[in-house]
Order: sequence, then structure tokens, then C-alpha cells
Amino acid sequence: MQGFPGIPVTRQGNPLPAEFGYEGEWLHQPHLFLYRPLAGQSQADDTRMTAGFTRSNGDWAAGFDAAVLARQFHVGIDELFEQNRNGTLVLVTAEDAAPQHGGLAAKSYVFRIGHQHSILTIEQVAQEGTA
Repeated sequence: MQGFPGIPVTRQGNPLPAEFGYEGEWLHQPHLFLYRPLAGQSQADDTRMTAGFTRSNGDWAAGFDAAVLARQFHVGIDELFEQNRNGTLVLVTAEDAAPQHGGLAAKSYVFRIGHQHSILTIEQVAQEGTA
């Protein structure tokens, strides 16, 4: 994976729209974003590190808790956001994965900063019906 240039991303480092309700930046607009957790919001076990937002056009965007990704890279949250704005936080690949927690589907995202790699997986849970 070291020589792999990564997935081309769009508008990396741009701030999120206010309507999202999260403080953060795009990783790959309009699909993936980084967000800063509110006080006490991040979990120590890294099992819940995503947020989601359905935009007005019906498309869904997934967000990664910056505290979780920063912890995996052994950097501070501010440094992670700086890496994102500089384009040195690289999305190497995104691949389907086997669900591990009873979900319908899962996708693993491999990130790189320098020579370090981190893998975060989003697992789709069953959608609730609407009335």
C-alpha cells in the first residue's frame, strides 16, 4: 500500500455546511467527512466512530470521529485536521467488508499519513421503517 497514491478526493479540507450539525471538514465531498466530537461523545473502544447526515437531495454522507482516527495515528485532533487540509491524510482505498456486528453490509476505509495506515469500517445497520 505504500506506493499507492490513494483515491482521488473532492474538496478535501473544506468546512462542513452548518446544516450538518457537526463541526468538521470534508474528507471527500459530498460523501465522507471528519467531525470533532462534542465533550464526552467519543468512545474509548473505537466501536462507534461514525456519524451520518442525509442531505436535502436524499444522498447520505458518512462522518468519522476525528478523535478515533487521530488516536489510531497517534496524533492530536488538530494535527489530523491539518493533515486533512494539507491533503496528507490520504484515503488509500475503500472496499466492501464482512459485517462484524450483525449489520447488513460493511465498508472498510484505509487511510494513510506518511508511512502509517489506519483502517476504519462502517457497518450498515438495518433501517427502521417510516410511517
